Amino acid sequence: MNTFDWCLKQGEKGEKHRGLRKIEPDPAAAKEHIIKARHNFETAIKNKKDAPDWSVSMFFYSSYHCLLALLRQLGYESRNQECTFACIEYHIAGGLEFEKSLIAWIRKTSQQIEKDAKELREEFQYGTKTNVSGGLLDIMEMQTKDFIYKTEVLLNKLQRESKTRKHFDKR
Repeated sequence: MNTFDWCLKQGEKGEKHRGLRKIEPDPAAAKEHIIKARHNFETAIKNKKDAPDWSVSMFFYSSYHCLLALLRQLGYESRNQECTFACIEYHIAGGLEFEKSLIAWIRKTSQQIEKDAKELREEFQYGTKTNVSGGLLDIMEMQTKDFIYKTEVLLNKLQRESKTRKHFDKR
């Protein structure tokens, strides 16, 4: 059983599941996740100087909320980060026009830095370090800004396609 299927199976387990649940697409919820992503991004920038370790977490969660926005638009609810990644990767393999490098940025390894955003978030959130290299924060800021922009472009495209399908379905 692949990760995506395992996550769907976990999603069948009760109200407070720990996986992925198929739901009706929800453009309003997708928009709320983008608002949250932008909020986290702006807060991360404001805190780069005074709380750089928390900025790392905020940049990560900004990108993560972008993924949650995509899931809601595609008709999924996730309660597990690995399931969120698996769902997006599943849809990319199925033709979703979202760059694999963006998933690598938040999940695996990035070409610009040794660790991905998730590893950095865990290091600074659970560890004792408070100092973060300004260069690292600048990279995270640029990557996160790009993540939000590309997510918004894709969401707009998916929403237009959904409206077109509904229009033709009514005929």
